[in-house]
Amino acid sequence: MSVNQTINKISLFIPNLHGGGAERVFINLTRIFAKSGIEVELIVGNKEGILMNEVSDLNVYYLNKRSVSQCIWPLIKRLRSNPPSILLSAMPHANLAAIIAGRLANKEIKIVATVHENPMYAYQFFSLYERLVLHTLKFVYPFAHALVAVS
Repeated sequence: MSVNQTINKISLFIPNLHGGGAERVFINLTRIFAKSGIEVELIVGNKEGILMNEVSDLNVYYLNKRSVSQCIWPLIKRLRSNPPSILLSAMPHANLAAIIAGRLANKEIKIVATVHENPMYAYQFFSLYERLVLHTLKFVYPFAHALVAVS
């Protein structure tokens, strides 16, 4: 995004509202962007989790899907109908879905994926599915406009 372009809207995508650190960070970012006067939308894959009561004051759009892979097509449709300037995502499987959906929805959307854990350390605890996602991300991350490593 060049200096002369304005940010019209930011969308943040997370799979659910379980009590993990990434979910809490994205709720806080949504609140901060909103207080700063930026139009912001928190897109949540599944309407569940212990943080549900913390988003009642936020602009939240639920995709109502049980898995992140099921979120890709509804996310594409949402991004096409209500395109943001920037799409942020967190967690490996959500990053994969967001990059695919963002690229297919609208080439103007800037995609920012965030990594909230050390993938090499976490790899030993990952399931086979999560390991597959991690390997796939090596090929998909170059299609994001930015990658943020939370330290």
